[in-house]
Amino acid sequence: MKTKMRSWRVMWDGKGELEGEKIVSCVTYPENLARNRANLLVAAGHTGVEIFETKPGSYERIGE
Repeated sequence: MKTKMRSWRVMWDGKGELEGEKIVSCVTYPENLARNRANLLVAAGHTGVEIFETKPGSYERIGE
């Protein structure tokens, strides 16, 4: 049985000293946990929150 490994990262706009910077999660998540993380960031007042699929072990987006 073949399975496809899928990894997701979360990106958001920085606050305070990091204002103007895009922050990308250093860990990868399964899609459902990436969505949970994104929801927590929005609830904490962060803007520009998005999730994207990456190749396992990299920051390279899939499909771009």
